[in-house]
Amino acid sequence: MWIKSLQLAPTITIPRRVFTDTPTSFEIHGFADARKVALCAAVYVVACRDSKPVSQQLLVAKSRIAPKYRSIPRLELAAAHTLAKLQNNVSKALAAFPITAWNSWVDSTTVLYWLQNHGEWSTFVRNRVRKIRELTDTQ
Repeated sequence: MWIKSLQLAPTITIPRRVFTDTPTSFEIHGFADARKVALCAAVYVVACRDSKPVSQQLLVAKSRIAPKYRSIPRLELAAAHTLAKLQNNVSKALAAFPITAWNSWVDSTTVLYWLQNHGEWSTFVRNRVRKIRELTDTQ
């Protein structure tokens, strides 16, 4: 069945354009998440015309297997760190475009607490929080 499906390969198309119309501005939204087995980050662009969204496209994503014996909050922080690096690369690549908003989304209250500069941290947490702050200026 798989070999037969390869015959259809010439008819498969993958769009390479991020947007088809002529938007007036862009918003960047990054998402980070982690589980016990893996962590991931994804960056999307929302093209807007006259402040109204007209299309959304995935720009880049990265995932990796989680290191063993690491707590969920630390894995979530590692995912946020991966997202910060991805968004930094995207910001360099899209420097010529009118980007009106940069947003980073994490669902871990612990990571948000750390990023707000609360609490005493281990070296692992301190280094990643510092790097996230260096790389991003997002909400």
